[in-house]
Amino acid sequence: MRPEENDRMPGRTRRDRDDPDRADGRGEPVIRTAVKQGNIPSGRLWALGGLGGLFIAAFVMSLQWKDAGRIAGVSVEGAVHFSEKGILARADIPMKALLDTLSLGAVRERLLSHPYVRDARVTRLYPDAVSIGIVERIPVASFMTNGRIRYLDAEGVVLPYLPGEVPYDLPVISGIPELQRTRVGEAVDNDDFFEAVSILAAALESDTSVYRLISEVDMKNGGDVLLFSSEVAVPIIFGRGEAERKFTILRTFWEKFVREEGPENLKYIDLRYSDQVVAKWNNKPRKSFNASSM
Repeated sequence: MRPEENDRMPGRTRRDRDDPDRADGRGEPVIRTAVKQGNIPSGRLWALGGLGGLFIAAFVMSLQWKDAGRIAGVSVEGAVHFSEKGILARADIPMKALLDTLSLGAVRERLLSHPYVRDARVTRLYPDAVSIGIVERIPVASFMTNGRIRYLDAEGVVLPYLPGEVPYDLPVISGIPELQRTRVGEAVDNDDFFEAVSILAAALESDTSVYRLISEVDMKNGGDVLLFSSEVAVPIIFGRGEAERKFTILRTFWEKFVREEGPENLKYIDLRYSDQVVAKWNNKPRKSFNASSM
């Protein structure tokens, strides 16, 4: 083909002839791209840079979250009878461990293994703490076994003595053989124990001074209940039943007569009668006092 014929090819312009890259010889335009030229537009560079920054920020945040998710502190509420340090030792929560991997159930079971813990609640506090809530058993009485003091709560659970914590000056319950056979953490299965607790509750309801007056409740292995006063251990023959009425009479009699004569001169008091109080003083004959006239 002669040059002048090439110039006359359909669809081919002078601009095409001057720029050989504009046509492929078939009249088709050739599209130039930035890739072909080896250049990346600045807008795309900014986009790629921003995306990389997001990935880096996300990675840093994940490291920070992982570190924040480690246990940094444990709080304790409800502890009265033993120290917070003792609770934390029994809970055995590993500091710096991942919070989400902590077995709350296992911690609760360790806490419930202590006789004084009636119930326990263990909660995660995000991002890095644990909360322990304790419901403790409250001693209401004590007893002696093999020369050692033991406490009892209202449910009859035997509790150990905790030296150095809250001191207790609780009435002693005696005359129940089952107490000597019940181990720490176990409950006494005996009706006399619960009657003894009801007697103490009636004394407290009557007046706190009456409750403080009682140092011991001897259940006499099913016989007539015998109380002992906290002042010089005066025997008080209490019998069974009508505890509220008897404590009302005892309070009046103690304030009106015993305070005047002196408890050290009193040999015993008998409250088993419905309408009178029988008292025996040292070196004096037994005397009856009309309950309704006191």
